[in-house]
Amino acid sequence: MSPSRKVTGFTLIEVLMAMAVLALAGISMLGLSSENTRNSVIIEEKMLASWVADNKLVAIRLLKKWPPTHWQKEEQELAGRTWYIRSRSVKTTQDDFRGIDVEVRKSPNTESPPLVIMQTYMVQG
Repeated sequence: MSPSRKVTGFTLIEVLMAMAVLALAGISMLGLSSENTRNSVIIEEKMLASWVADNKLVAIRLLKKWPPTHWQKEEQELAGRTWYIRSRSVKTTQDDFRGIDVEVRKSPNTESPPLVIMQTYMVQG
């Protein structure tokens, strides 16, 4: 090679550094993608559970009758899943006015925290 000819291109160290930077970026993107997928499942469950709770509150309003003051349990199918619902009425200072509580869980175990808790108020009659 003559001294006047200029060599162009990347050195081995430059190529290795570029590959290391790309590998780190790829690993972090993979982690973000995994977390995003996990969060999507949780959001879907909470959305479906809120629909179940909302449906229960609508059913109570259509009956125009308060649920009992003790927890009443039932199961409901929605989106190919079984949801476990608890509902009750809570006395207030007004005799014709009560609070209504509805909880929805993925399992019948009432020790686990509910996915959704909805509360509303209802006048008798």
